[in-house]
Formats: sequence, structure tokens, C-alpha cells
Amino acid sequence: LSPTTSPSETSSAVPSHSPTVLPSEIPSTPPSESPTTLPSETPTSAETELQEGPSQSPSVAPSVPMITPPAPVALIARTMVPTAPLPPTVSPTCVDDTFYVFWVNYELKSQKCSWLAENREYQAVLCVPTELPYFLCRVTCGSCQ
Repeated sequence: LSPTTSPSETSSAVPSHSPTVLPSEIPSTPPSESPTTLPSETPTSAETELQEGPSQSPSVAPSVPMITPPAPVALIARTMVPTAPLPPTVSPTCVDDTFYVFWVNYELKSQKCSWLAENREYQAVLCVPTELPYFLCRVTCGSCQ
């Protein structure tokens, strides 16, 4: 016997041969099951294409943990001398302000009066009446009156 080119009118009770090991060249009709609403417990081994931008259907839990950005740091830029004298509550005695931070340059960033006291070469630039360290690093700048 040899196979016919057209299907029989009644199906046989037993298949004529076993399923093939390799898939056929022609894809089958649409999937036999509808997609599920939830992801499976284990990922499939099929590779998926990476897409640009956010997905059209967001997941319940992000795949990458969110990173909390650090709190912003306030930088105090050097300015000209204030037009009015500083009130006596700012520095009632002749001391260096231990909390004051001032901008030096892009290499050294922001520094404190204690740094200025140790780096005498910067005092000629920063300990002048047109710079704020003159008023807040009073001992270091010798600007006590």
C-alpha cells in the first residue's frame, strides 16, 4: 500500500506513523491556547527581541530595582561683598564658621574654613573683602574687627 494524495472520508483509528522529531517547515495554525494574563513561574527558553523604550504592558514588579537619587547638595558660589554689614548674629565673636562651605574651583570643589587655614596659598585669593570666606573664616583670613 502507498499513501493517497487526498484524505480519506473517515479517519483511521490508529495513526499510520509516529510524530516527527523535527518541526515541519510550515508553521501550524494560530496557537492552540489563549495567552495568560499573568507571567509563568519560570521563564521560557525562547529568546525575545529587545525593544526600545517602555513596554506597552507594564509589569507588576520592576525587573531592575529603583535607585533613589542622593539628596541635592547646596553649593554656595563666591559672591561680591554684601552691600550691608553682616548682622552681629552671624558671627558675634572672631571665629571661623565650622559649617560654612565655599566654592574654590572645579578641581578642589567646595571646602571649609579649616581647609583654607591649611592651604595658605589660597588665602591671597579667598581672604579678600570681595569674597565670602573673608567674612566667615575670620580667624583664618585675619578679618576680625
